[in-house]
Amino acid sequence: FEEENDEYGMSVALGCLCSIFKRQENYSVALNYIQRCIALNRKLGNRTAEANSLNNLGVTLSASGDEDGARDAFEQALRINREMGYR
Repeated sequence: FEEENDEYGMSVALGCLCSIFKRQENYSVALNYIQRCIALNRKLGNRTAEANSLNNLGVTLSASGDEDGARDAFEQALRINREMGYR
């Protein structure tokens, strides 16, 4: 994806890598991937993908024991979804 400068494809790949490492309970690596994914989605202006990535961040943080961080990520995702008109 990097060679093709396919930033959307890169964001999808980063999210998938997060899921793999989260299932392996390697939360620090998973968090690195999802944070990169969120940053890329913000750069692209892809609000739907940003909200989905923030939800994924929340799940990962919760699994790692960071309930406060998870709540913050879920609240950010909720705010974006509401801004886009989802109820």
